[in-house]
Amino acid sequence: MVEVHVPKSSRSLPTKIVSTGFCTDSDKLFILGITIRSCRNMPDKNSRLRQAQEEAEEVKVIMMDNMEKTEERKAKLQDLDKRAEELKFKSKSFHKTSMKVKEQKKCDNIKAKWKLIAVVAASAIIVILVATFMLVNRSSPENTHDIGSIPMNEGGITPTTIGPGK
Repeated sequence: MVEVHVPKSSRSLPTKIVSTGFCTDSDKLFILGITIRSCRNMPDKNSRLRQAQEEAEEVKVIMMDNMEKTEERKAKLQDLDKRAEELKFKSKSFHKTSMKVKEQKKCDNIKAKWKLIAVVAASAIIVILVATFMLVNRSSPENTHDIGSIPMNEGGITPTTIGPGK
């Protein structure tokens, strides 16, 4: 430790200053009006201890801050893990639902195809029956004269014809 003479006007200043450097008895330094009269050749053990304690306190503060940040990260990771599990469950449910919908649409598609085939087949049968009926009616000799037709007069004039007649 270094002894310091303090002037009467500055009694609130410390009376001793801790030195971390080496100096001789003959060295004189002036700091803020304080005259340092002597220094020892060896650094003070208390100053080293105090410096180590201050550094340890700084490290302790940093480590506590790191621990708090680690806990916050842990909480965030747990929250993310919980969300991931929920999404996994929802995705499984969605997959099951989508498979059911796919099967339902597949069945509906097959039903629609069969309905279309039935309509086309019925239409084809109706067209074939009508065509067959018309061919059978034209080719038979009994139906050459229509039952409801008006008989023709001599000369090819029918009673409904308008114009000069005989």
